[in-house]
Amino acid sequence: MMINQAATEGLFGDKRSAMKFTPLLTAVGIASFLLLISVSPDTRIRAADPNQAKDAGSANEPTAAKGLPGPPSVSLVPIIADPERFHGKEVVVTGFVSIGRDLNTLWLSKESIEYKIVENAIIIDVSKCENRSAFFAEADGGCCGLRGVIDAHRLNEAIGRVVPVLVMTKFLWRQVRY
Repeated sequence: MMINQAATEGLFGDKRSAMKFTPLLTAVGIASFLLLISVSPDTRIRAADPNQAKDAGSANEPTAAKGLPGPPSVSLVPIIADPERFHGKEVVVTGFVSIGRDLNTLWLSKESIEYKIVENAIIIDVSKCENRSAFFAEADGGCCGLRGVIDAHRLNEAIGRVVPVLVMTKFLWRQVRY
């Protein structure tokens, strides 16, 4: 967003005063724009299970951050960087899901999926998921919230190394854009 210099000179009297405030006005304009797009009405959160809407949506997650009982909401970044720190702990994570024939993955970004940056992903084990059918029906390609326990010691035989795995217990939500 560019500020018209003649307009700022008119507000502040001279060119020197205007130049002092131009970066501030630009920053305020950018912050206003970012705030506007962050509350855009075209973004909706849909519960994975409509009968359990109390578990879905940004209003109820992360529970631990609001002082309520429940697992903490954790970014994928520290889980990927230091999976041992989270081993055996229940967490809520958000990321982009890809469902494959043999492998389900939670990615840090859509670009990571597109360019197959496997260092930006963890594997999803759905064997203990209570609403597995909703996960397979809705999650693929979307930004989703998942609850589960981190297993930092699982050997992935396909790639021959230990990788972090989210043993998912519940599919919470998928973000939907209209």
